Amino acid sequence: MLEHLRAHLSGKAVILGIGSTLRSDDGIGSILASRIQGKIPHIVYDASISLIINYLQNSLLADIIVLMIQPKVLNFGDKLSPELDKTLNILENWFLA
Repeated sequence: MLEHLRAHLSGKAVILGIGSTLRSDDGIGSILASRIQGKIPHIVYDASISLIINYLQNSLLADIIVLMIQPKVLNFGDKLSPELDKTLNILENWFLA
């Protein structure tokens, strides 16, 4: 999966983190975006998916690849489950490498 993603990050790319940090694992996209923003040579947003997809399609004529992560826990709270915390660290290190 990450090698497929790498192939699409060779040029201009926008990374969009989506999720609610108030719903445990659902916030992983937003957390990843905040961890890698400004540290990689791509544009990173933590914004509404429909808003950004419309912007990208109309303004940049960009290919859109959606990386989705299945949450394990959807309870209210700001802590990730151990499984998603591990996944977050793998993704963060992969993007930063």
